[in-house]
Amino acid sequence: MRIEELYSAASMQAQQLEQQHEELLSTNDELLSKTSLLQVSEEELRVQQEELSQTNAELIAKAHLLEERNIVVDQAKEAITQKMVELEQANNYKSEFLANMSHELRTPLNSVLILAKILKENKKRHLDEEETKFAEVIHKAGNDLLELINDILDLAKVESGQVDLDICNVAISNLSSELEMLFAEIARSKPIKFDVVTDPLLPKTFNSDERRIQQILKNLLSNAFKFTPENGSVSLKIGSLIQDGETYISFEVIDTGIGIPEDKFQTIFEAFKQADGSTTRTYGGTGLGLSISRELANVLQGELTVSSKVAVGSSFALILPLNREIDENPRNIEIPSLAITNTNSKRTVLIIEDDEDFADVIRTICSNNGLEATIAIDGEEGIRLANQLKPEAILLAINLPVIDGWAVLKRLKSNPETVDIPVHLLSARDESSIKIRTEGAMGLLMKPIKNLEIEKALETLIQLKNEGLRNVLLIEDHEVQSNVLKDQLKESKFNVTQAFAGAQALEYLNMNSNYDCIILDINLPDMSGLDLLDEIRTLKKFENVPIVINTAMELDRERLKRINRHTNSMVFKNSHSNNRLVEEVRFFIDNIKPTVEENPESVTESVDTFSSPDFLAPATLLLVDDDMRNIFALTSAFQETPLKFIIAENGQEALEKLESNPEIQLVLMDIMMPVMNGYEAITEIRKNPDYDNLPIIALTAKAMKDDRQKCIELGANEYISKPLDVDKLLTVITNLLIQEFSLESY
Repeated sequence: MRIEELYSAASMQAQQLEQQHEELLSTNDELLSKTSLLQVSEEELRVQQEELSQTNAELIAKAHLLEERNIVVDQAKEAITQKMVELEQANNYKSEFLANMSHELRTPLNSVLILAKILKENKKRHLDEEETKFAEVIHKAGNDLLELINDILDLAKVESGQVDLDICNVAISNLSSELEMLFAEIARSKPIKFDVVTDPLLPKTFNSDERRIQQILKNLLSNAFKFTPENGSVSLKIGSLIQDGETYISFEVIDTGIGIPEDKFQTIFEAFKQADGSTTRTYGGTGLGLSISRELANVLQGELTVSSKVAVGSSFALILPLNREIDENPRNIEIPSLAITNTNSKRTVLIIEDDEDFADVIRTICSNNGLEATIAIDGEEGIRLANQLKPEAILLAINLPVIDGWAVLKRLKSNPETVDIPVHLLSARDESSIKIRTEGAMGLLMKPIKNLEIEKALETLIQLKNEGLRNVLLIEDHEVQSNVLKDQLKESKFNVTQAFAGAQALEYLNMNSNYDCIILDINLPDMSGLDLLDEIRTLKKFENVPIVINTAMELDRERLKRINRHTNSMVFKNSHSNNRLVEEVRFFIDNIKPTVEENPESVTESVDTFSSPDFLAPATLLLVDDDMRNIFALTSAFQETPLKFIIAENGQEALEKLESNPEIQLVLMDIMMPVMNGYEAITEIRKNPDYDNLPIIALTAKAMKDDRQKCIELGANEYISKPLDVDKLLTVITNLLIQEFSLESY
């Protein structure tokens, strides 16, 4: 019994052990399986780790490469920046070089041309015929060299971006007429058939730089006449074309000349290049004209094209945008809060005066006379308001902050929008009546000003603004020029009668006594213009009518004296003289009637025609120049005149000479000098009230932009660039001496 129990217990334990063994085996298999899976995972992890390491290595390599590239880019940027600095510096050097080289070339050339001209004129008969011809050759060669210098400087200015554009409203008829008139004589003398054809469907005007267009077309036409043989033809066709939906104006110059091979179309636009070497030898020229013209066309947002066939002829076309905006960077102009806007039907008067109390007094006077007054307290504000309001009249103080009244007046009269607004000046000091006339003002009221004087001035200004057509007799034998002038005068509301000969003019004068102004060309086909001038002044009804002389003739002293017995208004013909002529006529007509007949105590200045003295009785001039060659040349050129020269070699010495020589009546001032340059000297001279009316002529060999404007703004009366045209200089000196005498005797 006991044994059975033990056996049964042992069997049960054996079963339990077997069961546990099986469970252990199962657990062991499971562990083996998990171990296997773990090993697989470890292998996968190892592979991933290796891939990650490889990726990291690649990223590190790429980072190094990117860093290297960034370094290269930074170096490139730095190199570009440095190159830009160098280019800018080079441009500055180039500009300075142009100014200095212009001076260095023109200064000796000035002496050569002046002395060669003296020699070729041979007034003292010291030279024989052959020697005179030698002098003529020297003079011509000097002028050819001057033309080359001008072309090189012009091209350099264009390439360096130093060309300032004057975008304005260009009248196509005026442009074509001036070109036709300019080349008509060349066509007749060669002879070559020449015509100008304008598409009648074109608008009358377009916006561009008229002076630059003329420069391009003059070059194209000059080339056409140069390369076209006798009995050939040259034509200028002005029309329109459409490209990519945009409308353009086309100026096409067509000739029947020698033509250009197709493979030379690009070469001819390169500086100093022509179609071939024989062209230069046969026809002359530098090969710069087309290069300059193409660059200018690009600056004008256009292009210059060519088509040609050898022995048949050529066609050059200047293509420009027809609808260019005048102001490419328009600004929004706000009227300052001080201004009183014109919100009713009253007429507006603009008062430009920094004395607000005095301005309020004038405003009250305006209001009492039914006028709306708008006040500006400085020049810039006044100019903005003049453009904004287009007032009936302007009262302008000369002594203003920032920019003075003279500068304001100049800007008003140079703007087509404000040029016709009558301006009366206000000043605490007496001002030159010549300067008032020249700058375009109607007169001067000198402070303290009486109410009646202001009322009279306002009445005169409003009357001038509203007057109808005034009558002008235009005596000009050249029909094209006469028609161009007539059109410009008509645009300025003048009624024009044309006379093409002296006898015809006298016939009109005897029939009609209502002419308010006469424009007279001296060169007439049937009689001398000077004789006609004398005869007009014998007619009682025209003894005080303003006469403006319009001439291209070089005038000697006797002719000038004769003219100035009757008038001191003279305009020399050039590409811009018509505008000046219209301004002269406008001024004289506006000043025919005395402004204050009833008030003899009025200080309003009138503009009279001064009788001229013997203006070339000995006059003393101060010549300021550091180059003895120029001094010798100028004094030699004027040795037969009664002009006496006092010499100064720099600006500082000039001031000392003026102080010690009160008899000096005029100054010839060079600009580039040691110690004190011409700009500084002019500034110092104008600081002295004793020299307010002393005429100063700036003489400079510099050819950079703004030279003339800078000289005039500093106080020079005239600006003449070297090499000097002695006849022109003598004319300018004569006119300034006349004006100085007039001021002294007034």
